[in-house]
Amino acid sequence: MDDNGIEFLVETFGDRVLAEAKIALLGEGCHKQVYWVKEVVKSRVY
Repeated sequence: MDDNGIEFLVETFGDRVLAEAKIALLGEGCHKQVYWVKEVVKSRVY
């Protein structure tokens, strides 16, 4: 989420652990933003 409250997709992962590791890496930068993992469940439409 940026300074204006707008959400952006940063990256997708097949594993929550990898996603959490990316958040930790991004949090080390100088420009602070809010990052979180959002689980997306794919569903089929018939």
